[in-house]
Amino acid sequence: MLYPAPPRVEPPKEPPLEWLRGHDGEGDTFALCAFASAPTAPTLVHFHGNGDQVSYLERFARSAHAQGLGYCAVEYPGYGMLSHRSPSEASLYRAAEATLRQLEQRGISRSRIVLSGQSLGTGVATEMATRGWGTKLVLLSPYTSMVDVAQRLVVVLPASLLLRDRFDTRAKAPSVRIPVMIVHGSDDTLIPVEMGRGLSRLFPRARFVELAGRGHNDLFADQTQLVWRQIVQFAR
Repeated sequence: MLYPAPPRVEPPKEPPLEWLRGHDGEGDTFALCAFASAPTAPTLVHFHGNGDQVSYLERFARSAHAQGLGYCAVEYPGYGMLSHRSPSEASLYRAAEATLRQLEQRGISRSRIVLSGQSLGTGVATEMATRGWGTKLVLLSPYTSMVDVAQRLVVVLPASLLLRDRFDTRAKAPSVRIPVMIVHGSDDTLIPVEMGRGLSRLFPRARFVELAGRGHNDLFADQTQLVWRQIVQFAR
């Protein structure tokens, strides 16, 4: 239930898009990247939601590259090109950090990395920030913890006892000292906006952006690309 991966779709592989393959010690890793032309440009490293896969993020990679930024969407075990692996909180963290180390080996320093996560991916992005990666953090529709989300959805069961993968962002937030931008829709029925607001008070350097009338899956649904433009500006 926590990892409802969509049917695998192979992402494109033509300039400026590249496949970044690696290994995390337990299995393959994969990312879809568009590397910046300028050696000092920031690179957005993105962790997607639980119903996504990196092949769905092609437009963001192309847009970031066109605006002079780098972009790298990290795939999760159990998803897309890694559908042969099993997802878990630990395996997502291993794959994420292995990809970040690959980027560092390619000359993309930690000072150039901007971490980004959406929904499920906000927990992965936050964990990477606690490990010293990135100089900025973008959280789109974040949750306080996966236990809190599960308890809202299944009120009659003790989620704290049943859920193994916790993604406890609330506990980690106070230790994240880099600038954070949190974006949340006011009408999100899956992860309520109150969770985003609450997290903005826990991160020491957070900015909260509430989008009136937006839900969980439509943050990028307007033609003006308001949210994407704010993310690019924040990354710069």
